[in-house]
Amino acid sequence: MPRNIAKIHPEVPPPPEGVTSAKKAVAASSTKTRTVRGKRGGLKVMPTMPLDILLEIFSHLHPRDLLSLARTNKPFRDFLMSRASSSSLWRASRRNVEGLPDCPPHLSEPAYANLAFSPYCHGCDKTNIHSIIWEWGVRYCNTCKKRLCTEYFNVMKFRNKTQVEGVTPLELLTTGILAPGRDYGSMYQLYHTAEVLEINEAVDRLSEDMEGLREYVENRKNRIKVIREHAALCARWQAQKVASRATELERVRKARLNAIVARLRDMGWLKIRDKLVAVMQTTQSRRLLNERRELLKARLRLFGIVVNRFYASPRRTEETELQPGVTDIAVMPEVRRLLDVPSDIAVTLETLEPLRDELPTLIQRWQTEIREGLTQMLSQKLGNTHSSRLLDLAISYFECRVCKWAFRYPEVLAHRCPRTHVSSYGYDDTIATAFEWAIHSNGHPEPWSITVFTVDHALEFSSIIVRVCGKDPDHATRQEMDAWDLRLCYVRKSHPLNLFTEVENATDLARVAQAQT
Repeated sequence: MPRNIAKIHPEVPPPPEGVTSAKKAVAASSTKTRTVRGKRGGLKVMPTMPLDILLEIFSHLHPRDLLSLARTNKPFRDFLMSRASSSSLWRASRRNVEGLPDCPPHLSEPAYANLAFSPYCHGCDKTNIHSIIWEWGVRYCNTCKKRLCTEYFNVMKFRNKTQVEGVTPLELLTTGILAPGRDYGSMYQLYHTAEVLEINEAVDRLSEDMEGLREYVENRKNRIKVIREHAALCARWQAQKVASRATELERVRKARLNAIVARLRDMGWLKIRDKLVAVMQTTQSRRLLNERRELLKARLRLFGIVVNRFYASPRRTEETELQPGVTDIAVMPEVRRLLDVPSDIAVTLETLEPLRDELPTLIQRWQTEIREGLTQMLSQKLGNTHSSRLLDLAISYFECRVCKWAFRYPEVLAHRCPRTHVSSYGYDDTIATAFEWAIHSNGHPEPWSITVFTVDHALEFSSIIVRVCGKDPDHATRQEMDAWDLRLCYVRKSHPLNLFTEVENATDLARVAQAQT
């Protein structure tokens, strides 16, 4: 047939006022007619082509293409949906798909192709649906799964109708699917409503024919066996198809990356590579360090849960205030070895729970180390050879460098300044290890530090007080002074003081005017 030829006369703007009719005629005669050819090609006459040519063309098409052709016009649909003329055509097209199982006996070739390749929901025609239920021969979106499926209690309705010994309702159903329940995280089983109705109808029809019912149940079980075997093959083919698609996409991504790299090299990438790589390496190192820090913070929080659970039983008392905190125990070598492990090793409450049995030993060791450190501090100042009883002396006070208050042992362990003292490494200081950074920024108090205390002024002032009371500072113990129950009157204050209330004012107490017993 000759192609359609359309003549298009472009519009000519009207001439300005004053132009004569002769000029109009010249302008009209100067316009040329331009012809536009019709659309090249078309499928309108394709159904009229010889049948052998059509069969040869269609046999090389993908089943998805045959489905598209069947939906273009009525002649194609009549031809491709005819069982007599197109069965061999669909089979030939199906062989073009590698690994696709043969068409099952319960589906026609077009229905099988539609199930495998048409991405539309069979319930509402929603597109881009990849959830195929092969046993049911359908694709359903999430909405249609709930709308066109039923729960187990509806399946049980035909349980008593079968009256066939040893047969359960689920044996007559191809499969069930899991769907989210009403409660968060719960799941429940759904079954195909059409299948349930079909079985109910057959059971009702054969309710008076026991032999026919037995035959139906047996045929149904055999049919389900065939369907399940074929569905397993189809599911395996679909999984291989998805994996193959992922491999293909990865290959395409690599090809694009190689093309980008080649183009960057052509555009001068080698000139800026060294500087840019250095910048990116610095950025990468910073990112990895931040990720490591956040991971250690999370691990320390888990360890804090273990320690707090241990301290929660028995209840909190004055003695528990003298025990180490979470960070005091976390910096111990055996604990740090469990927390500061590589990032790919999982650290959970279960892996940290064995430390709970070790906490009493760790707490006792921490208290011993603190006691030895405080004793050494006093020994360096006093030069006393009886270091084992230095902490019991009445003059043994430790002055906080931060708040200037003086404390005795063991009350010094409960003082908060050593735990709130700012660490020597800053929040963003990359010199400190990631573990130290996590200790500093995880919200727990700092590890208790003896460096916050000094004994210089405290020993001097307390020695003056003990001498005023007529005792030897090198030998008088706190228990002796408490047993004496001495009260001092400070001339600048109107109320009596016990021996250790105002140690920092000892220089004025040297001028005590009165001592009472």
